Amino acid sequence: MTLPEAVAAEPQTAVSTAELRVSVAWTLACGTRPTYFATSHVVDDLHLVWATANGQPNLEFLSYATSALEKLIGGGEAAQAGRNSSARLRTLIDSLPFPIIFVDASSTEVFVNEPASLLLDIPASAPEEKEVAKGLAKLMAETSPEVRNSQLNTQAGAAVVFELDSNGRRYCVESHWVSEPHLTGRLWLFRDVTDEHHAARMKNELVSTVSHELRTPLTSIVGALGLMQSGATGQLPAKAERLVGVARRNSERLIQIINDLLDIDKLTAGKLDFNFENSDLARIVALAAEQNEAYAEKFDVRIRVEIPEAPVLASVDEGRIFQTMANLLSNSAKFSPAGSEVIVRLEARADFARISVIDQGRGLSEEFKDRLFTRFSQDRQHTVSEQSGTGLGLAITKGIVDAHGGRIYLDRSVNIGATFHVELPLRR
Repeated sequence: MTLPEAVAAEPQTAVSTAELRVSVAWTLACGTRPTYFATSHVVDDLHLVWATANGQPNLEFLSYATSALEKLIGGGEAAQAGRNSSARLRTLIDSLPFPIIFVDASSTEVFVNEPASLLLDIPASAPEEKEVAKGLAKLMAETSPEVRNSQLNTQAGAAVVFELDSNGRRYCVESHWVSEPHLTGRLWLFRDVTDEHHAARMKNELVSTVSHELRTPLTSIVGALGLMQSGATGQLPAKAERLVGVARRNSERLIQIINDLLDIDKLTAGKLDFNFENSDLARIVALAAEQNEAYAEKFDVRIRVEIPEAPVLASVDEGRIFQTMANLLSNSAKFSPAGSEVIVRLEARADFARISVIDQGRGLSEEFKDRLFTRFSQDRQHTVSEQSGTGLGLAITKGIVDAHGGRIYLDRSVNIGATFHVELPLRR
């Protein structure tokens, strides 16, 4: 699989894919679009790649695994001298703390360290190839058909990456075909990710439960405050009316925060609903600009719309694209100087539509640009009062755009303000 050039150019570095084009092969291998890459050179043209959608790569572990693989495959003078010694190879594998299996295609020897033998319930001393295949097949019985049908022994094939459960533990399994002049076979690596999954699940369950429990009473509170403001419960004194207004605005903000938390939770779990239909993007953009004008006026900012006269048709979820535009427009208005304008521009290209949101604000710090679409991220150069959001808006926006087969990115060539581009496939 081909790595993005930016990743290959920065070995031993966690590189965000927020603004990179990532091939579909990586999404299929990871089960979702990876958010970070890290790569390390092993020997010759062989590189070890860490692609993840759950946090950042562990560079220390990557370095350790690289060193182990270098010795295993034959890097370095000492390993070169003992390249043909199966005893040497077995010693190296046995020294690794995580389960690892290597099946040599040329000699049909099988090398299994103690952690792997315990995991597969097979003897560690001179196991037969069929015992390894049987043990792996047993572990993989509950995984997807694609994984179950993959090669388990010495046959060449594409890399396989999947997760499985065994004895109450969760493992991330990587199977790679190694083809070197003096070493050919299949390598299996098992990484225990139980604690990572447990922590992520506990966090997501807490956020989801708290959010659901808070939204219902808050909705009732906002409704009651609205009735009081409208005078339905009688005329309020001026001071009381002002306090009710403050309470209502803060309650509405809490509801928005809760909605953001629920949306990001659903996006992470792949459960956010989308209703795709052929729609005119020009109409959606114009409507989003119109409905955000009142918010922009609070900051003395005007929204200027530049859209083509002809319809720009695409298969989209109108509500989610409107949500995307509302987030970008409100951010631009909030961080723009008084008296300026925010431009929202729609252009139809050969096979995609580009929506640009352009402001004349102070722009974004270089530090923030690298984590722009990360959850709970905010620019530290802004004041506390400016950072009134959840830090989830851009992460949600990116998730929505990705689900449409598009991409969103910051135009780094612009030196004044901030310019965001959203590109969506046109209807074929």
